[in-house]
Amino acid sequence: MKPSLLRLSRLFAWTAALGSLVALFLGYELLPDQIPLTRWSTGPKTWFLVLRVPALNLFCLILVQVLERALVRVHRDTSFRDNAMRVVATLYATVGIKAFLEALEWLILPVILPWLFPVLLCVLLAGVAGVIRAGWPLARKNAHPKITFTPTETALAALCVLGIAGLQLPLL
Repeated sequence: MKPSLLRLSRLFAWTAALGSLVALFLGYELLPDQIPLTRWSTGPKTWFLVLRVPALNLFCLILVQVLERALVRVHRDTSFRDNAMRVVATLYATVGIKAFLEALEWLILPVILPWLFPVLLCVLLAGVAGVIRAGWPLARKNAHPKITFTPTETALAALCVLGIAGLQLPLL
């Protein structure tokens, strides 16, 4: 896999995720007073609820970045490096498209596009299928040396997982 494709997918994902955060921050006043909490319920507009989904996307991107660093280390000199980088590029692209579609969905409120959720679902399923397809050779025997994370990466990943869990608590 060409490193430029990985860089492009990484750039797209971070641009989409940060762009959605900025767009929702700047467009806060334009949003309706009742915003979606989930696909099935709404609640009063607050800064926390508006910026929650872009924050989730940023946490996911940080997790992908941590995984990328670990995969690069473990597959630096193996024939499976391209597969590992395809997995990461697919994850970046999936999170980037997800961030873009979710920002679009929020920015056009109160209009609801009935096709947007099925498209988002297809993007997520295509991302999962792409990761499975690209990562399948990594699952073969002797193809997967032990992936290790540095203490900093472990702490960062733990903080991201806690952040993702914490952002779900207000919905319970």
